Amino acid sequence: MEKYVNLAVILILFKIIVYSQGIDSLSDAVPNDIDADMNVVAFPDTTIDMDAADTVESVLSNTEELSITVQDSSGVISDSVFVNDTILIRTKLDSLGRSVLNDTNCTVSELLREPSRDKKRRNDDVPVYAGTSKDMDQIASEIVLDAYRGKWNDVNRGLERLQRLEKRRELVKISKLLNVSVRYYRLEQNEFFNESERMTIEKELDSCITDGFCYTDALKKNRLAIHELIHCGIKGFQASRMIVKNPIEAAIEGYAVVVRLEKLLQADSTMYDAFMGLGLFYCSVAGAPSVIRAALALTGRQVTLEKGLSYLRISAQKGHYVNIPSLVYLTQFLSPYLGHHVMEKDSIFTVLQKKCHPNPRYLFEQIDEHICFHPEKFTLEYIADLRKAIAEYKNTPLLLRSYFELMKYQYCDYIDTLNCPFKKDPDVKLKEFLFYPLFMTGLRTKELCMINSIGNFARIRSRDCEKYNLSVISMLEKSSMASTKRDVYKWRIRDAFRLR
Repeated sequence: MEKYVNLAVILILFKIIVYSQGIDSLSDAVPNDIDADMNVVAFPDTTIDMDAADTVESVLSNTEELSITVQDSSGVISDSVFVNDTILIRTKLDSLGRSVLNDTNCTVSELLREPSRDKKRRNDDVPVYAGTSKDMDQIASEIVLDAYRGKWNDVNRGLERLQRLEKRRELVKISKLLNVSVRYYRLEQNEFFNESERMTIEKELDSCITDGFCYTDALKKNRLAIHELIHCGIKGFQASRMIVKNPIEAAIEGYAVVVRLEKLLQADSTMYDAFMGLGLFYCSVAGAPSVIRAALALTGRQVTLEKGLSYLRISAQKGHYVNIPSLVYLTQFLSPYLGHHVMEKDSIFTVLQKKCHPNPRYLFEQIDEHICFHPEKFTLEYIADLRKAIAEYKNTPLLLRSYFELMKYQYCDYIDTLNCPFKKDPDVKLKEFLFYPLFMTGLRTKELCMINSIGNFARIRSRDCEKYNLSVISMLEKSSMASTKRDVYKWRIRDAFRLR
């Protein structure tokens, strides 16, 4: 088995390198068109003039982490934190006013990580993409938001409205991408009533992917940047669907999408929605085997989790259509072990709970996060607040009722086993979370194990915890949960069961 795994890795490396060398010859690739007419403030008080005709290099002597290289001929701007990352640096600099750039107290690190203080952060301030309109943007954004709220009837009505508007005013058909994305999301979250409905959505998704490619392929000669975004988005969802059956091909296709998105952003750094695709790629690959990261390094790409998170933050803040999805992905990739990540994640969960009400998913996930990684958060005050928050979802739509039921298990079987005000409903299907009640019971057993850690009794409890761990993982592996999501829960379960 190990031989085949190694062979697969070698094949991926080979195809990635070959592809990266051949991508520039693609007829539909977007050209690199970036100037370097700007000033950059370096650390601590050095200003670099980028108007020079020749290559300008600045390596800061007082730190090994921050340096800037600018090549006027090719427009490359890079720094040692994000090597060869033209896109992120240019976008960050574009968002900052001249007064900030000339502020000698502003370090390169701050330029990369801090949002602009001189500009408003609302989406209303972001210009619409060429070929679209503000009312079209609004409808598209509402469709995505309704999908994450679980309001599928509203999603379908919104798509019909959007398609009529696109046709009447001859606008870019962003609906081609949304038709794919909302169906992919619905399948990934198991938001359907029965197997028949799931199969119908699967067929619709296949048809929408084919239809989307027909639309973008027909526009190769007159393609706008938004058309490239639509094509890459659909291609990304298609690659994601291949992960289980053909992971090697999925990796190659995913990398191809990343290359095209990078070229798209080099041509137009205001295509903020494209950053989500890059963010997902870099966050995912950051945890891949070192040999994969080494292969990407050969293509000039430094793979770090923080780089991926930075991309996701841009798409969450400035994207037209992917604000909510980007926030959701940030909750998945931000570390539960780093204090500033934990604070950021909690603030995002608060935003999602407000924006996506009445979907209880985001409160459930936040509670799950605290149970698995931060059980110390369950103070009497927090428990009282949770009791009120959970009760607010008592009228949750039927399709999302499983999350409300799962929160009852969290509260009654782990958080406050003696004073549970919620009555469980055995008729509600937990879907891919059938393992969860056993998970909560096992964690409660672990707590007892830690309290009664004396002699033989402690050893018996420890064995019980190990059995629960194995049983829960076994149930999870047999569930209908999407493979990527299943891997996340395996990690959470194993971390939560870790005995001290």
